[in-house]
Amino acid sequence: MDASSVKKAVFAESCTPPLQSGEYIMKAVSRSKTLGDSVTARQELWVEGPRFAIAEEDICCAYPPKGGRGSFGNSLPHIVFNRKTLPWERSADTQTNEAVGSPSFHTPWLALLQLREGEGGIVSTDTVQNAVNPNSSDIYVPRLHLRKGEETEMCSYMDIETSLFRKVFPAYEDLVYLCHARQTEPYTKSDDTGGPGDEWRSVVMGARMSEISDEGKKNRVYLISLEGYGDYSHQTQIDRFSHVRLIVLYSWTYEAVSFPWHFKEICSSLKIDSLGLSTEGQKEEVLPFLENGYIPMRHQIRNGDQTVSFYRGPLAPAPIEHQGIPSVSSADSLYIYDPDIGMFDVSYACAWQLGRLIALNQKSIAMKLLQARNTNRKQMHAASLQVEMNMQCSLKREEGQKTGLADSVLLLLDRHLRRKA
Repeated sequence: MDASSVKKAVFAESCTPPLQSGEYIMKAVSRSKTLGDSVTARQELWVEGPRFAIAEEDICCAYPPKGGRGSFGNSLPHIVFNRKTLPWERSADTQTNEAVGSPSFHTPWLALLQLREGEGGIVSTDTVQNAVNPNSSDIYVPRLHLRKGEETEMCSYMDIETSLFRKVFPAYEDLVYLCHARQTEPYTKSDDTGGPGDEWRSVVMGARMSEISDEGKKNRVYLISLEGYGDYSHQTQIDRFSHVRLIVLYSWTYEAVSFPWHFKEICSSLKIDSLGLSTEGQKEEVLPFLENGYIPMRHQIRNGDQTVSFYRGPLAPAPIEHQGIPSVSSADSLYIYDPDIGMFDVSYACAWQLGRLIALNQKSIAMKLLQARNTNRKQMHAASLQVEMNMQCSLKREEGQKTGLADSVLLLLDRHLRRKA
């Protein structure tokens, strides 16, 4: 295996931030041997962070994919965040965060709950004030200290039976093993901010396998906030309630089947008729294009004029004879013009441009191109300076030669005049 093709990954059991999100109290104390210690100033402050909702830009991806269908029977659901500290920015144990330790394993405040068909789990939406203060005394929810303004924010929550919560929810002591951070080399992400090996992500995993069947079973995954729940596995007070209320930060559904259903099987089951437009009622001269998967699309050419060109993607309803693509420097060189119908085929031009964008999307390639361009620019600048310097030297030599000739003529005239005198 080529060493350049090996991708490296670094795993960390947790990445705790210097300060967790939440409320802090700053005190200034004056000390005196005579009067003793006294608090002279006190300031409350909040460290902002997600609490009752997760922004879409904080989520990198989820697996199994949202709305996906496949052979996920041996997969644990997991979600990947763009920020490496997100699962540890709050605590399941404390809320004031007056003393934050840094153990090698830090319990996250996020967990994944997976429910199968028939296991309930109806998500409701209400204000935070109503969500953390249920109108029923038979629903358990931890006491949360809300910041001013949080009461009116909207959030999602669900009530599940306590027996089901005990059965399917990950144990508290297992949470540290279901969450980690990892550093991987970037592939083709447009938001890469570091070089190779600089891309950190955090991952939260579920603890339950998917339910499968030949027809397909729907599985629902919920990202749950555990702030304030503490060690719920050993809390007996939860069993006094019939239901447990959980704050839902994100959720998705997928379908799992028992037979192989991966990319190969999906492509094999495709109907080629769906890869092209219907030829019914079309003109005879365009039938060969439509039968081969071409689609007429609007095309704005470089001078601003509008036209219609044929385009075909990588999937075609008929075999394609590959003739090879010449080395070109622009997408325009790959336009194919058909004089019989007076239209362009822009398929290869679009593929060339797409490949160019994908390559430039990789920071390592973009940096190499930038370095090469800067090197060429420096070389061209040095070459132009050398040419200018050579020209200046040549002019000076010519001026020197002319000056020397004039001096010689004057010297001869002077000698001639002296002889006559």
